[in-house]
Amino acid sequence: MKNTLLLNKDEQITLFLLATLNNDILVNGMTADNMQTLKDLQSELLCIVQKYATVI
Repeated sequence: MKNTLLLNKDEQITLFLLATLNNDILVNGMTADNMQTLKDLQSELLCIVQKYATVI
């Protein structure tokens, strides 16, 4: 992954996992595993949004 000034490595990984999950949902539909993964990522995604909402 490319280093950026705004996103740290953990945030980049979280967003990459979300993109991978979104692709899986589009291909396979919403499954119980996908729902659990969304729940697991939810708090990390919220932290990213809150961190960068003030930048905008």
